[in-house]
Amino acid sequence: MGFHLPLIISGLFLPIFCFLVFQYIHSFFLFIYHWTKFLSAEIINCVGNFIVMKTKSTVLFSLGFLIWLSGCSGTVPPTIGQFAKCPDKPNCISTRSPLSLHAIAPLTYKGSQEEAKLKLLEIIKSMPRTHVVTNKDHFLHIEFTSKIFRFIDDVEFYFEDPGTIHFRSASRVGHSDMGVNGERMEEIRRLFRGG
Repeated sequence: MGFHLPLIISGLFLPIFCFLVFQYIHSFFLFIYHWTKFLSAEIINCVGNFIVMKTKSTVLFSLGFLIWLSGCSGTVPPTIGQFAKCPDKPNCISTRSPLSLHAIAPLTYKGSQEEAKLKLLEIIKSMPRTHVVTNKDHFLHIEFTSKIFRFIDDVEFYFEDPGTIHFRSASRVGHSDMGVNGERMEEIRRLFRGG
C-alpha cells in the first residue's frame, strides 16, 4: 500500500480551508454586531428622549422603515410642465422622443378636448395609487406610486394639438423601470379607446 500524495494534501487542505472560512464569517458577524451597537448608540444620542430604542433589531427595523418611506419617492422634477426630453435611461417614455428606447405613440380622440380630458381623468382616477397633482386647461400632471417600494412615476399629459394627447411618463429614481411606464400607458390607451 503506497501513500497517495493528492489524498494527503486534500485531507490537510479541507480542514484548513474550513477553519479560514469560519474565521472570515466570524469576523464578519463581529463587525456587524459592533456596527449595529455603535449605530444604535448614535441614534439614541441623536434622538434623545423622544424615541426609546430597546433592541438593536428595533433600531435596524426603524432605520429600514424610514429609508423605505422617504428614500424611494424622490423629489418632483423641476422640468414638470416643460415636456422635457427623456434622460439617457430606460425609465422614461415620451410621445415626442425620436429615440426608439423612449418613443411611444400619442393618444388620439374624436370630439372635444374637454370630453377627452374628462374621460382620461376618469380612467386615471380608477387606477390604484394615483394622485392628480396639476389639472390645467392644456396640461395634467399625475403621480403613480408603486405598491411595495413606493416609487413615484411622473406622468405629464399635454392637450395642445386637436385630437391628440401627447404625454411623457418617467420614473423619479433609478435607472430602469422594467417597462412599467410603457405598460401603464398602453393600459391607459386601451381603456381610453374603450376596450
